[in-house]
Amino acid sequence: MTTQQHHENFSSKKIDSIKDRTFGMIISALLALVSIYLFFQNSQFYKWTGLTTVLVLLISIIKPSWLKPIKIIWSKVGSFIQHLVSQVVLGLIFYTIILTTKLILKFLKKEPIKLKINKELKTYWIKKEKNYQNNFENQF
Repeated sequence: MTTQQHHENFSSKKIDSIKDRTFGMIISALLALVSIYLFFQNSQFYKWTGLTTVLVLLISIIKPSWLKPIKIIWSKVGSFIQHLVSQVVLGLIFYTIILTTKLILKFLKKEPIKLKINKELKTYWIKKEKNYQNNFENQF
């Protein structure tokens, strides 16, 4: 019996999305870019980042399983940052849209949902005049 898998897998337990060797190569490439940038900025830290680049590259070639704990931590930190950033961005988008809509309606002196209480009215029903011009028998 086979289990059916869908393309959505939202479980946070699956961290093994890339291989350890690939992870090491990507980190080595990023560290190499940082090292080159620091070299051109005349910083002394380029030696340390260069040494770390070589070390991570050698580990990813010789014994990639040593990078698994770093990969797990990296994935968990990435998931936390993703959750935090998405909440902040969605909040900013929501409040920007709501606030600008409120300010525009206030500027135009519009009140689309009529929240003010009018004690002189017996009912808040809006009376509409009947429109006999529409013929609903032959619509199409």
